[in-house]
Amino acid sequence: MPSPPHLPIGAWWAIDAVLVGLFLAFYLSLSSGRGYRITTSLGPIVGVLGASALAAYYHWTLDEVLPIYGSVLAGFLLAGLGRREELRKSIQAQTDGDPPTFSFATRVQVVAAVVLCGGLGIWLAS
Repeated sequence: MPSPPHLPIGAWWAIDAVLVGLFLAFYLSLSSGRGYRITTSLGPIVGVLGASALAAYYHWTLDEVLPIYGSVLAGFLLAGLGRREELRKSIQAQTDGDPPTFSFATRVQVVAAVVLCGGLGIWLAS
């Protein structure tokens, strides 16, 4: 297997900052509800806290953590790619008190995005 490209730490910060911006732009556009917008805005912060906890526990460096964090964000973006209307309807149903529903294709896309981006993050961090 080829070795991953080595990017300087500043490049990883920039990539992750862009991915956070894309994540927020995509997911905040799905609903105007205050509660949804607050919890969505907290997502990247919770991710940083989780990544920091794992880094501290496993003694990882930023060279290992930042690629994984960016890959997780990319996974969330790929999971929703092309599914904006379905996600919007599901969020509205949840706001109305109904359980969210997702098509089989959306579920497959989410699982594939998580697996592919998770593997990419592990490879980039190695």
